[in-house]
Amino acid sequence: MRTLCAVGISVTLWRALVVFDLERHRQIKAKLQQSLQHDKFKELGELTSAIAHEIKTPLSSAIVSCDLLERQLSAENENAHRQLNRIRNGMEKAANISHEVLNYAHQRTPTYSIINLAGLVNDTLDMMSHRLADYSLATNVPDKLALEADNTQLQELFINLLNNAIDACGEHGIITICANQLGDQVLIRVTDNGPGMSDDTLAAATKPFYTTKPAGKGTGLGLSICKQITSQHQGQLSLKNTGNGLCVEIELPKEQL
Repeated sequence: MRTLCAVGISVTLWRALVVFDLERHRQIKAKLQQSLQHDKFKELGELTSAIAHEIKTPLSSAIVSCDLLERQLSAENENAHRQLNRIRNGMEKAANISHEVLNYAHQRTPTYSIINLAGLVNDTLDMMSHRLADYSLATNVPDKLALEADNTQLQELFINLLNNAIDACGEHGIITICANQLGDQVLIRVTDNGPGMSDDTLAAATKPFYTTKPAGKGTGLGLSICKQITSQHQGQLSLKNTGNGLCVEIELPKEQL
């Protein structure tokens, strides 16, 4: 009996060691792939950042030149003013794109502080009041709900989510922002009443430069930046269709360890 028990224990230990060894190899392989992917994205980020910076400098100079040229034109020359405005708008759009690319490439380390979430949401809505004027907006964020986060990055996250919701639900749409605390996590939901996303789009929506918008209407970096900010705050971002639109869920730790 003792011999059989010893053999049984030995076999059990051997199987446990095999499973442990396989899991260890899997973890090593996953970390190696993650490291290689991180190095690839780092190199891509540095290249993208350099290109965006080189583009942004001449664009800024050209926009200033447009302003100077406009001052030299007579007020009666409406056609010249109209063409100049088109040139300026095109260059400003290109400058905004290069600015978004730079923001994405430069993963600034968050500066944490205690933030009142309702106050930050209200400040963001005030900042975007011109874009939200024609939309029905509902918020449900507890007044005393606070979390430890980077104020600037969190506001940028809300701006991107709101811009996406506006584009998704079209004119006179309905946008809802709600938040609540679940244990040591804060769950934020931004919902619109647009058409939602297909399964393929849901799977690719947070990838850099992926967009379903027409050419010139978006960079495909909005949700990528949101995911980047969420990850830097040790949180998670998920997208799901509600049947009446799209819901973006952001889950963030209430306190950073």
